[in-house]
Amino acid sequence: MWKLDSKLQLRLSIANALRHDWISDRSYAGAAGSYGTRSTQPGKTWVRAMLEARF
Repeated sequence: MWKLDSKLQLRLSIANALRHDWISDRSYAGAAGSYGTRSTQPGKTWVRAMLEARF
């Protein structure tokens, strides 16, 4: 967080900085047998900036 003046500040945040992949496992078991899948999505890093003003 950076204080720009007494009523204004800027916050910066980062999510998933290490870029972990998103993994989804699904499985189903029924009378005919079992079945499973796994899907992987590449990880993304998110950056957010918020400007906060006080009145």
